[in-house]
Amino acid sequence: MQGLRRPRYNDQRLYDEVVLAKTLNNKAKLREARETVRIGCDRYKRKAPDFLSLRQVELSDEEKAALRHAFDVATRPMAELRGFLLSGSLQQCPFCGLTGASSLDHYLPKDAYPEYSIFSKNLVPACPDCNNLKRDIVRNDKGARAFLHPYFDLVPTVAFLTLAVRLRARAIELRFSVVQEDGIDAEAFGRIESHFKILDLADRYRVKALLELRGIKGALRDHHREGGAEKVSAELLRVGRSWEESFGVNYWRGLLYRTLAAQADFCDRGFDVVVR
Repeated sequence: MQGLRRPRYNDQRLYDEVVLAKTLNNKAKLREARETVRIGCDRYKRKAPDFLSLRQVELSDEEKAALRHAFDVATRPMAELRGFLLSGSLQQCPFCGLTGASSLDHYLPKDAYPEYSIFSKNLVPACPDCNNLKRDIVRNDKGARAFLHPYFDLVPTVAFLTLAVRLRARAIELRFSVVQEDGIDAEAFGRIESHFKILDLADRYRVKALLELRGIKGALRDHHREGGAEKVSAELLRVGRSWEESFGVNYWRGLLYRTLAAQADFCDRGFDVVVR
């Protein structure tokens, strides 16, 4: 869960270029909807991040279909927008922080909100897993907004992501969860909680963390040979702090290293259960 810099893109110019790239009926319908869509996009920016109070604009079914078509069917203007939003080979998915962002998610789904189908502030770089899991969900089970908006929501800087570790004879158990801490109000935490649950982050973090530990098996053994459990702990803490300096205290990888650094049994060859 990370914030992203809000895109600075000329959405009106994009809209006009998409219109020119279309033919016949879609071109006509997009032209008819232009002013209505502009008003809706201005309203989106003014209301953000209170998106649930947005009043949907009046569009005909044909105009709605043309707007969805504008996103779904490739044109040069949309290819340029995609390239702009997805630029940066190291950009991670802001919804999960697990993998690269290779697709664009409609924060407000285009089926329900076609007026924002090609609006840059509604298009968020995302990994395919988050894009699929998020689907057309807007509200959580309490009727509030279900997800953080990477462009408009401020991600709390206090720690809300936690990790419990349990060593067994032949395995290590990792359990990620979110907890409400001082400094996070109930509404914000409810959004964090539903974001975490719907995107299945507890299990996705667990699987990724186990792969991470298998990947550093040689380094852990080397550190133990050089300086025992103290050396292992110090190196885990160093790496964890480095990740947290770059991505914050709620980044799963930084939390993994920092938590394991405090586990004496893990550092004293307990890591063997995950590195065989």
